[in-house]
Amino acid sequence: MGRNKKDTVDYFPHYCQHGRTMHSIKRRCGAEGYAFWFCLLELLGNSAGHFIDCNDKNSWIYLVEYSMVADEEKAEEIINFLIDLGALDEKLWKKKKILWSDNFADRLGGLYKRRNDGSLPEKPTLKHKKDDKCIHKSNLGDISDVINPQSKVKESKEKESKRENRPNEEIIQFFIKSILDWKPNWKKPTESILDQWDNDIRKMIDIDKRGRPEIIEVIKWLTQDSFWQRTIFSARNLRKHFDMIQGQMTEPVKKTTVENY
Repeated sequence: MGRNKKDTVDYFPHYCQHGRTMHSIKRRCGAEGYAFWFCLLELLGNSAGHFIDCNDKNSWIYLVEYSMVADEEKAEEIINFLIDLGALDEKLWKKKKILWSDNFADRLGGLYKRRNDGSLPEKPTLKHKKDDKCIHKSNLGDISDVINPQSKVKESKEKESKRENRPNEEIIQFFIKSILDWKPNWKKPTESILDQWDNDIRKMIDIDKRGRPEIIEVIKWLTQDSFWQRTIFSARNLRKHFDMIQGQMTEPVKKTTVENY
């Protein structure tokens, strides 16, 4: 009886000279982004089929904790940046919350050639049938995710209930709208991340002693500023940079004259 086909690896090449992805992730996200990327690669290498299904709550939480990022929001931020760099598959993440890297799989080609059948695990695919069933196929078999109208209604009611229970929902929605006004293709945060936003806004009010009108005024200003609008996409970062942003709001606009050079 033959051995089961192995579709994980015990190691992967870590090159001393890095390309555009590593340079960009270090510059944009610092040591946290660098650590997240290599922790993600380790998990991809040790996952059957070399993909991670983040719809599975345990898998998602384990990734966040294993990579040692601050929270789920930060993990999603880095993932979206890696997608922008082409390091992760955009469609699989946005449609099914599956993490897959074509480049990583290609780098494992030599290792799999030395195995019995020499074939890499297949990339997960998305197929849509007429009955609206969404099927995720991989070398591990078929996983069917059937979405019916009742589950959609239930999900919608749960989201509505969460919004009603968030004390700072008005500020959250104003923040989201202000971002979408200048960046219509921005991906809205998940409900769990918006819960974190609500907590961060609570800290601004209760701990930092910010008034609600004050917070809204800062959001309004920063989402129209050419620098800050591309920097602040979360309540956590808003709280972190609040004093600096507010200070710039009150600075007089300098006229460009010879004396300024």
